[in-house]
Amino acid sequence: MTEKTNDYMNELAKKLNAYERERKAWEESKEVARAKGHEALMEWYDNGPDKPEYPLTGGQAKAWSLWYWNEREEMNFDDFVWESEAKDFIDTLRASGVETFTVTNTSTALMENMHWFQQNGCTLMGLCEVEPTDPWEKKHIGPKMGVRFAL
Repeated sequence: MTEKTNDYMNELAKKLNAYERERKAWEESKEVARAKGHEALMEWYDNGPDKPEYPLTGGQAKAWSLWYWNEREEMNFDDFVWESEAKDFIDTLRASGVETFTVTNTSTALMENMHWFQQNGCTLMGLCEVEPTDPWEKKHIGPKMGVRFAL
């Protein structure tokens, strides 16, 4: 993975890293109590630390993941968002400076997603073909039919 430079997305990454540290510490404290026996574990459940709350909404998490795993000049979204995620997804992409993105998802949710994207200020630019890259094997897996949106 090349170095990712985007101030907004890097701030989200810092939140995710802090959450992961807090979650691990929480899990470790639970394991310490478990090792001391049933009573200690029950005391931990009653009075132990609160479980850390995941810092991103579903839409923010999908936008961050899209940015993080992207290997193309223009981001390609091959997933879908739920209605409750659409606004945060688009707002996060917009806040990070994304101007256009493509969608190659072929699920039954695609029609809803296109409408939700438009409801959140995106413009459907038209049909396109995309040469997506498999982030694990770093090879092209296209072309795929897609649609392009402007934010």
